[in-house]
Amino acid sequence: MENCRFPNRLKKYRRLFCFSQKEVASMLGLKDTSPLSRWEKGISLPGLMHLFRLSRIYKTMPSEMYFDLWQNISNEISVKENDLLARQESVINNEVYQL
Repeated sequence: MENCRFPNRLKKYRRLFCFSQKEVASMLGLKDTSPLSRWEKGISLPGLMHLFRLSRIYKTMPSEMYFDLWQNISNEISVKENDLLARQESVINNEVYQL
């Protein structure tokens, strides 16, 4: 999967429920399976409504279907949160020191 920009577990969940791509595409209201195939290969991401529908079909949270992406985003946010908290603490300490 060299073109996989968005690693996911969509295919795993689909197979777990013994659904074909055609069946899932039909439940999603898609005309064909090509969008589902692109999502499963990690070439593109489903829109928000399709992501929620997939979550319902596969009975799991979006963060579980896109676990690696969720972890990367979580790590990025943690770093930014820590930087922000450190800056806020520095400002508070400087204000207290100047009193």
